[in-house]
Amino acid sequence: MGFLKNLTPEGLMLLSHNSYNKDMTYRVIMLLPGVIQGKQEIAIDIRSRWSKREIDTSNYTTGFSIVNKEEHLQKLKELIEHFAMK
Repeated sequence: MGFLKNLTPEGLMLLSHNSYNKDMTYRVIMLLPGVIQGKQEIAIDIRSRWSKREIDTSNYTTGFSIVNKEEHLQKLKELIEHFAMK
């Protein structure tokens, strides 16, 4: 689907070769950099909010909101904290 560019408990931003239509919902599996709460991956539903083509490239940046964030809130916070420490 793309490369993670930004992550918050509310949403994420992806860099990809594809543009995603606004308000479409996708189920994605995020591979975690280690075990978080006994899991190495989480399945989340994301909804596209906007997509724009990057200047001078064929890539797109797309913003998504996390639909089922309450279900994964603690895992998302731990994942954000993991990357913040890098």
